[in-house]
Amino acid sequence: MQTRRVRRAIADDSQPFKELFADKAFRRCFKNGFDPLEQAERCPRGFDPDHLDIDWIQLRTFFVCKKLTMKEFTSENLAEKLALDFRQLLRLNELLQKAVDGDW
Repeated sequence: MQTRRVRRAIADDSQPFKELFADKAFRRCFKNGFDPLEQAERCPRGFDPDHLDIDWIQLRTFFVCKKLTMKEFTSENLAEKLALDFRQLLRLNELLQKAVDGDW
């Protein structure tokens, strides 16, 4: 149900997601955007398979990932860097919550 609500929000108006993923601070943390590993093979029922954002609509989960090198993982400022990443994750989480709540 939550996934369907997020998909519907993206199908209706993907601009908030596009703005977040275009934001320099967010992009610096999560260059690859949503993790495409959990993408449905077919278009979900009730959605236009030719929609411009079909790649996002076909996602089963809405995760972003970031790989750390061993150097980054063992650096003295790891906590600071993770705090910056988590601030950006909160922005994504708030956006997803708005989509789920229908406050789009």
